[in-house]
Amino acid sequence: MFLADTVARSTALGHSKDAAARQRIPVRGRHAQDRVVHSTPVLSLRFQGESDEDFRRRAERAFRIAKVLVDACLANRCMQRYMDDPALPYSPASVRQSPTVRVEYEQAIAIGDIGSCLSATRNKHWGAGPWLMPLEEDDEFDPWRVTYVYRANSLYNRRFEQRRRLKELLGRRWRPLVETAKRRTKGIFLEHLTSEQADAIRRVLAIEPGRFWRVCTGRELIELPPRLVQLELGFLDDESQDAGRPRATGDSRK
Repeated sequence: MFLADTVARSTALGHSKDAAARQRIPVRGRHAQDRVVHSTPVLSLRFQGESDEDFRRRAERAFRIAKVLVDACLANRCMQRYMDDPALPYSPASVRQSPTVRVEYEQAIAIGDIGSCLSATRNKHWGAGPWLMPLEEDDEFDPWRVTYVYRANSLYNRRFEQRRRLKELLGRRWRPLVETAKRRTKGIFLEHLTSEQADAIRRVLAIEPGRFWRVCTGRELIELPPRLVQLELGFLDDESQDAGRPRATGDSRK
């Protein structure tokens, strides 16, 4: 296991008092007596002033955490499908080297390798976190990109869905107003808004342009008309029920 091996090597390095010292290595050649190479310094993972016993306990705890993350990733059904697909770069060895994990926040979850998740969520405003957690067995995620899963209490997702619904309602012609309002201050947005654009906002959304700016920037959440959903037609059910009934033959008037 790569993570476990790394922890084990770190433990050995931690007990070396001169692990971070540069070594002078002689180089073979005609002028070997005059040539030396300074090797790359080996950095110790020991905290300053940390005792041998404290370092060993910390390394063993890191080993246990790594094992939990790897085992959970291998047990995930989505990851098992990816490992069975030869077109994807996943295998038991690659999972042990870099397991897919859950990086959890108060309002959302990022699923991917540890480094990618932390980098992708660095500037997200998702509340408290991050917390590193193992995959759950039924977690689904993209094989190439970090996957975001928003919690029910996610203001970030509610604002995103509100802006998307605004674009749907405004249509192709007026939908750019949403991003324009989001990126500009209220004064600049209203100053450059044309009378035709303002009339479109009032007609389609029944709100004033100033409030439209607040909605687009996420300062206010409003009730918007729901998306239309095609319902099943009742007569189809009636026909399917009639299909199983015996039909009378002949003239019923006789």
